[in-house]
Amino acid sequence: FVVSGGMQEEVRDVLEARGLGRFFEGIFGSPDSKDQLFVRELGDGGAMERPAVYIGDSRYDHVAASRQGIDFIFASGWTEFSDWPDYFADFDVTVVNSVADIIRLD
Repeated sequence: FVVSGGMQEEVRDVLEARGLGRFFEGIFGSPDSKDQLFVRELGDGGAMERPAVYIGDSRYDHVAASRQGIDFIFASGWTEFSDWPDYFADFDVTVVNSVADIIRLD
């Protein structure tokens, strides 16, 4: 799944245009917040199941995942969050440069 802060239809169009849409069962975005999406899609009848892991690039991504008890991986190569090393020093969070560091798309 993709849970993005971007406009849902725009995110779907971009992923489809890049040939990546086929890797996801659902692509979700605004106008709903990530918190709203997690509550709705992880709840009864939602599209996502637990256990889950969220790969994100912002403090808000980490906070939203933590609120729902979702494991989190921080993608440092994607971020504009300059203070991320200090912020994550107090958390048990895996840090990768990008998704390519943890999966293969063969």
